[in-house]
Amino acid sequence: MIRRPPRSTLSSSSAASDVYKRQNPNPNPPAPAEGSAAQSSQEVERTAQEFERTAQEWSAVQQHEASEHEGDSEGENPVREPLSSDQALEGLLETDLSEELLQIQPTRPPDGFLARMASCFAPSLEAGLIGERNHFFALAKLKYSDSAKDDLHLSMLRTVFTVMTNTPMADTVMTVGRKGPHWQDIGFQQNDPATDIRGTGMLGVLQFVWLVTEYPGVARFVHQASCIAERGVHHMSQFPPVCTGFEFTKMTLEAMRDGTLIRRANACGQVWLPTFELFGAGLLKFGTAWKRDRLSIKEYLGAKTEVMEFCKSNPDRAIQEFHQAAKALSNTTEDSSCLLYTSPSPRDS
Repeated sequence: MIRRPPRSTLSSSSAASDVYKRQNPNPNPPAPAEGSAAQSSQEVERTAQEFERTAQEWSAVQQHEASEHEGDSEGENPVREPLSSDQALEGLLETDLSEELLQIQPTRPPDGFLARMASCFAPSLEAGLIGERNHFFALAKLKYSDSAKDDLHLSMLRTVFTVMTNTPMADTVMTVGRKGPHWQDIGFQQNDPATDIRGTGMLGVLQFVWLVTEYPGVARFVHQASCIAERGVHHMSQFPPVCTGFEFTKMTLEAMRDGTLIRRANACGQVWLPTFELFGAGLLKFGTAWKRDRLSIKEYLGAKTEVMEFCKSNPDRAIQEFHQAAKALSNTTEDSSCLLYTSPSPRDS
């Protein structure tokens, strides 16, 4: 934050003081003697110049104060409505991902003779989806940036926060600071959420945007099950939902790299929806187990590993159970198990 300097150090104040001191304190000065008219004219001209300089310096002070207020409000832009997952995806794909595309590993070579034999009979991703798959992996390499176009990255984070915490936005303006302890209320480990985004890049945030906008009831259930914002709950009985979600983003990357989701991606005609659904399935299943079995941080790793193994080995069943559970949470009757990402999807509210 830019702090205002003491008024004694402001140049305009000093200039104004100098002008004031130069003024004659006598309200009824004697008339100038004859022959001093030229000298008086010069003094008047100098005084006018002093006042003009003072006015310019005072204008500079006002501009300084205006910029100071702008600095105070930086990172506090109001959030009036959530950013849709389509808007987030479109904005991210407009980013120059040339460097990230050079770093990706979209497939994993089979290890061993049997694995190579099995790969000969495994389904291949349709040629038209290869570019989409590559961009899926590239977004996992994309770092958070405060200079993203239209503050896209920060808007995505704010969408996740406001929806997960069920913050009303219709009638009030909610401000979510770029940094602060409020981020820990949804499961970031630091006051700066960018520090936790490094592992899965902006892909992890995108998957959360999809979850909170397509299935806000699921996102809120996971948030409540984590007890992360409950001050009276012991920390051993809490888990960080956002950071845990990023672990399931890694699971979707592994599932796509191993070919587990290829058949479903081909059937849906895209890569985004199956990976998003598997992300939601894993996080919801973990949150359900945490609440139902009253798990603690001691069982965290084991429960997470068990859920991930189930989702990667049975993606179709995991996604089916996800939709069933989401329907139970939201009373949604429409089935979207294989809708295109850009097609209308059921929303729970």
